[in-house]
Amino acid sequence: MSAQTMPDRERWSGWVTFAWLLAILACIGGVAIIAIAGSIEVPRENGFGRVETVREANVFIWSLGIGQAVSALMLAALFSMINSIYKNSCLLVGLQSDVDPSLKEDAPNRSWPQSSNMTPDANGPRVVKISDKSPLFDKAYVDWYLTKANGNNISSSKDIKPMLKLGENSFIFIKPTGEQVTINTTVNSDLRLHMTLSR
Repeated sequence: MSAQTMPDRERWSGWVTFAWLLAILACIGGVAIIAIAGSIEVPRENGFGRVETVREANVFIWSLGIGQAVSALMLAALFSMINSIYKNSCLLVGLQSDVDPSLKEDAPNRSWPQSSNMTPDANGPRVVKISDKSPLFDKAYVDWYLTKANGNNISSSKDIKPMLKLGENSFIFIKPTGEQVTINTTVNSDLRLHMTLSR
């Protein structure tokens, strides 16, 4: 994706900075309000019948100072969270747009585009699914055609097991593009490929 069409990741960064500045000012203002008017003098009668003034916390001022500081901090944190989500979304859009389409085709178990030059019946059964337990996992892919196992032609999935051996085995696949691929891999003692074929 070009720089002209790429989403602006810093679009809301200025607003986030502004929100945090307001939050800091709100905290400073709250502390100042509490320091200036956080206590009041209340007249009270002592045990001798005399009236004395006692300093007590001004609940209203304390609530106002703490409330505005907490509200401003929560608002700034909310702005930061939204901005972070926006940045991550822009990054994902850019990454998806920059991925080479040819690389997407090589993902495990992803379908390959069918080629008009292919003759599937002549190239053995088509791979429908490959389990992550398969010795061919991440080596062969869905929509490839298995043509040979250890030099023997394959016409269906029933032909495979008798041709397998414990240890290293050789397989020949044909991609939908017509390219031939030889894969040498080790098969376990269960002699199973853990792979679903079209026939």
